[in-house]
Amino acid sequence: MNRYYKTGCLAAALLWVGAVIAQQLPQTAPAGPQLLHPMFQDHAILQRDRPIKIYGETSPRTDVTVTLGAATIKTRAAADGHWSAILPAVTAGGPYTLTAAANGETRTASDVLVGDVFLCAGQSNMGFSQRQAQGAAEDARTATDAQIRQINIGTNASLVPRQTFASAVRWVVGSPETVGNFSAACYYFARELKKTANAPVGIVIAAWGGAIWYVPASGDKQQLFDGKPTETRTADTGWDPATGTLYVPTFFKNTVVAFKVD
Repeated sequence: MNRYYKTGCLAAALLWVGAVIAQQLPQTAPAGPQLLHPMFQDHAILQRDRPIKIYGETSPRTDVTVTLGAATIKTRAAADGHWSAILPAVTAGGPYTLTAAANGETRTASDVLVGDVFLCAGQSNMGFSQRQAQGAAEDARTATDAQIRQINIGTNASLVPRQTFASAVRWVVGSPETVGNFSAACYYFARELKKTANAPVGIVIAAWGGAIWYVPASGDKQQLFDGKPTETRTADTGWDPATGTLYVPTFFKNTVVAFKVD
């Protein structure tokens, strides 16, 4: 299989997205039960106008008391230690303090807002950061709306569903200093939404940039392209059956990587 490079120009429509998200470097999540699930921490945003489910883990069959603002509810952990509680619906607003107490332990999340929460999932397009979007510097300078917040979920593979995250996460308040690390697509969506929706906006990023593999009929596989180490992200691939060539346009590198498939 021969690889060669062909320089070309990417479509202008691709330029609105930024480069790879650099939100937080993955760190190992705390070991052992977490009384409050990591989704619920300082600066979190909870969904408005519907009952709010709070959950976590503690010792088996332990009583748990959960408080958000003036609302308090009691629940009991199951035999495996997992617990959940449903708090009454709250209109947009805050900040609130969220606490969970059980077995002599108390966990608190401060500066919690209630608004609209959106899951932003996808591949490299969703993962591109705001800092490399067109006009990013000016947009970041005016990013003073602290009611736009992001949490970025690390990319950790698992063959079975997880109860919690494999790496540490945190809610980040939007500001001129932090917004460059936000997903470009989600940040601009949230910014536009805030112009008409009078509510905080939380964006949950679960984006995983893909790699390109060649898998012939034999079932063998060979990785052709992985842009993650060099923060090179790709657009949609193109295939020329006449020449057996796979074309891979890259964002902001002004190149098309081409692979000759024998």
